[in-house]
Amino acid sequence: MPEDFNEPQMTEEEARLDRIAQRIIILSRSTIVVNMRYMDAAVFKLMPVPGALSLATDGRFLFYEPEFLIHEYQMEKSVVARDLLHVVLHCVFQHSFIHEAVNRPYWDLAVDMAVENLINEQELECFSCEREKHQKEILKNMGFPFRALTAERIYRWLLQSGKSEEEIEGLSEFFRADQHDLWYFHEPSDQPGPVKNPEENRDPDHDPTEELPPQDEGGGDDKSQKEQEWEDISKRIQVDMETSNRKAGAEKGSMLMELQELHRERYDYGTFLRKFAVLGEEIMINPDEFDNVFYTYGLELYGDMPLIEPLEYKEVNRIRDFVIVLDTSASTSGDLIQKFMQKTYNILKSQENFFSKVNLYLIQADMEVQEVTYIDDLSKLEEYIAHLQLKGKGGTDFRPVFEYVNTLIGEQRFRKLKGLIYFTDGFGAFPKQKPPYDTAFVFMRDESFEPEVPTWAIKLVLEEEDLV
Repeated sequence: MPEDFNEPQMTEEEARLDRIAQRIIILSRSTIVVNMRYMDAAVFKLMPVPGALSLATDGRFLFYEPEFLIHEYQMEKSVVARDLLHVVLHCVFQHSFIHEAVNRPYWDLAVDMAVENLINEQELECFSCEREKHQKEILKNMGFPFRALTAERIYRWLLQSGKSEEEIEGLSEFFRADQHDLWYFHEPSDQPGPVKNPEENRDPDHDPTEELPPQDEGGGDDKSQKEQEWEDISKRIQVDMETSNRKAGAEKGSMLMELQELHRERYDYGTFLRKFAVLGEEIMINPDEFDNVFYTYGLELYGDMPLIEPLEYKEVNRIRDFVIVLDTSASTSGDLIQKFMQKTYNILKSQENFFSKVNLYLIQADMEVQEVTYIDDLSKLEEYIAHLQLKGKGGTDFRPVFEYVNTLIGEQRFRKLKGLIYFTDGFGAFPKQKPPYDTAFVFMRDESFEPEVPTWAIKLVLEEEDLV
């Protein structure tokens, strides 16, 4: 491992080689920008710095070894442009901002597979090289159970695949284009500096099988300036691609879809459910209208006679009138329905969110309404879930449910119906008219299908781990 990226002083020969390497970088950058115009800000974000690493970045500098770059260019001219794009895509997809407990060999392979696959799917001759055909064959035979090859999905799959580190290293040879050392051991300064030996900080008692998938779980305030800068660049690229596609009438490419996935807002189901709260009245002291001073003074003066009686009623945001619909068509998983209902109950059972007495209708439906269960107490909801039996298994048509709910409204079964949540796979006919209450369609993420909903409806896509 080199002691420093920058030699104190270049010899004449080293300076000559670096000038050649810099011209190769300029040419390679131009190749990327000419063919992928939306990448310009990302490509020129990294400042080239000569050193002893073949090719690497810390998110601000592009470290390169001049002789290595020249050799690669002589062997296959397209490789340098491809490798630079590889490095930049790591930054765009924020692969270096990872959980400290990540299993490094598996994450390195996952991110390299993800960006190399994206480059291959561009089908641009200027990035085509010898290793491409080997990569395509390997990815084809991996047996991934998902279509979008994002780094996070590949990483989780690799951890669960049972592949040894030797197998991971063997696969990595076909996808590696840069060194990731700087991702794991950041320098406090923004200036380029030495790379530390990764083994110095390794915990010998750490069990890599227990490591968590890398993901950003913090809010914007927890992000470093460097991370925020790359997130902004990444979002700008997404907007440019979306605008370009709309003007050209082009379909979404894999890179655009993965950017949309990266920036998709992650909803907390509990927060989402609480948005359906309505103003209701519960017996409790209203501190906004109750004066403690006079009340206490009365007790002291007259013993048990306060001067002002506390107001016993306060308006609070609680869920009172509510409808939950379960899609029981053949394409909907009963296990997921059970998890969804259990998660919903766990949220609603808190007195913070739900009235002690409720007005909840649970509807099972496929092509038509199959079963309606009325719940007026949370204990009944718990019992319902414990003995849940699904009825239906036909096709899906959302319209009969809305017609039925409209009938309930006409019969004045609700005090004020705030919302309806429809848990479904999305394969069905939607009503054309907006109902007089908020409606949310909740879907589980499916790699092969992205459901669309009417403009008047709320769409919530959950991962299976959201229901745990």
